[in-house]
Amino acid sequence: MGANLHSVNQGKNMRSELPFAKPSGINLQEIEFKESLQQLGNAIVSIVKLLSLPPEQVSASALGSRLALLLTCVRKHRSHVLVITPQVEDLSELMEYLQGLGKLRATVAQWLTIHAAQPRLIHVNIADFEKQSWTTLALGMVLLDGVRSDDLSINGALPSSFHQWWGDTGNRATGLMS
Repeated sequence: MGANLHSVNQGKNMRSELPFAKPSGINLQEIEFKESLQQLGNAIVSIVKLLSLPPEQVSASALGSRLALLLTCVRKHRSHVLVITPQVEDLSELMEYLQGLGKLRATVAQWLTIHAAQPRLIHVNIADFEKQSWTTLALGMVLLDGVRSDDLSINGALPSSFHQWWGDTGNRATGLMS
């Protein structure tokens, strides 16, 4: 966490030296951030689809490989988040998103550790996974919206199942469970 704060503080100092708060036009770092957010969303959707199948149809190896891909996507995406740090106007949003990514990474790593120790006994609860994953992606959308240029649309940044989940949260008794 200390390295995160250092990166954030360094970005904050760099921002104060710039003659402008936000560059005009589409920024390559914003595009890469959006693309990595899409990849993260796609990896999550892949797991949600797998977990939506009857349990007897879900193989531990398929789940393990998709979790490993998700972990890779989380790590890559985090590096894109740190690159756009100087463009973030609300550092509390950035810190909240970094914490969400860290929690997701830790949870997935824990599941993969269990999978490595007992390959046939991996279990991921879909409601818990969706809650943590979609909430993290929602924080990413807030961050993207705060740093994006007017020329970079946030539409299509996340899969349609995220938008469906987000729309359904008001219709659920608990708000976040599937």
